[in-house]
Amino acid sequence: MQGGDTIDTRLEMFRHQRDVLTQQIQQLQHTLETVEHKCWFYETAKATGTVDIPGAMTDEDVPDQFRAIRRELRGQSKEQKQR
Repeated sequence: MQGGDTIDTRLEMFRHQRDVLTQQIQQLQHTLETVEHKCWFYETAKATGTVDIPGAMTDEDVPDQFRAIRRELRGQSKEQKQR
């Protein structure tokens, strides 16, 4: 409604909103990955009758999609794992 004089302002507003939404999506994706890992962990614990089994698994025994989040939850970085 304000015409061409505010194009730059409006464009910057929408670029900022896009950045905010992208960050929120990334945070939600990380939360979803954590919940998926926890579901796998407790499904495995239920099937084996103990949390000791999935807790003691090596990275090689853990499904690929959960390895990074598992290391993160355990406080290990990728650099530590590669050593």
